[in-house]
Amino acid sequence: MTEVARTGECPECGALISLKDPVIREITTCDECGVTLEVISIEPLLFEIAELEGEDWGE
Repeated sequence: MTEVARTGECPECGALISLKDPVIREITTCDECGVTLEVISIEPLLFEIAELEGEDWGE
């Protein structure tokens, strides 16, 4: 199986991000601005800022 590299744009800072064989809901980090991103589309490769769930301490 051949790896396919895809490139998309960070929605926060516009930097180009390349992933090999991306999958929907994959989590990655932008090297430029450090934001955590989630893959929402493969073709074209699109990201959205990931909604990270924090721990619920009963607050």
